[in-house]
Amino acid sequence: MEAKLREGQCRDALASLRMRLHAKRHLLSFRNAHVAGQKKATRAQGLIERIGARVDAAAAKYRRAREALIALRGRERCAAFPELKAADIQLDEEREADARARKKLGNIGGKSSRREREGPALSSRERHLSWIWTEGGGPAQNEQDLHESVRVEWSKAKARKDRWVEEVQLLREEMKRVLRFLRWRTLWWETRRGARRDSTERGIQAGLDAYAARQAAETADMRSPCEK
Repeated sequence: MEAKLREGQCRDALASLRMRLHAKRHLLSFRNAHVAGQKKATRAQGLIERIGARVDAAAAKYRRAREALIALRGRERCAAFPELKAADIQLDEEREADARARKKLGNIGGKSSRREREGPALSSRERHLSWIWTEGGGPAQNEQDLHESVRVEWSKAKARKDRWVEEVQLLREEMKRVLRFLRWRTLWWETRRGARRDSTERGIQAGLDAYAARQAAETADMRSPCEK
């Protein structure tokens, strides 16, 4: 029973891993094709790093589930779930960027042709298809997963944006109510001055009036920064 549970965890982790790698690949392609400027590039890189953290979390989940499955069944009966290495979850777009950077550094101070500068940084032999893309589905399914992963990430981003907009609206409404309360509280303390003049001694009444005036002033001081 537990072995089936661990096997399901492995498959779920691989599905999540593929979906997030699809989303990361889409973001990398979009950044390379459309993003220009330091501010936009920094924002795009931050988003890519967040997706990368989710990729690492899914990979760690698969490794833990695989280790538990091996402990239950033995390594020979777990051949359907190979070891997940760091190279298996590295995209060709990332290797391409690293290779271009190394190539650019190597060409500093030297001459290179336009074909060498603009050509692909990775050769066809350096590109390889990780086993995670063929396990549990072929290219057609992966193409469908690409659109599904982008749709899921877009839906999550929209949900976060809608929640932030709602939080701003709630915060503004709360601030309006705070201001109304502070205005009422200031007026209330001002009306307390002299409210018990007939039934108290003059010295006590002076102290009560001074206390009410101080409270009214403090409430007004709290209100004034909020109205700016």
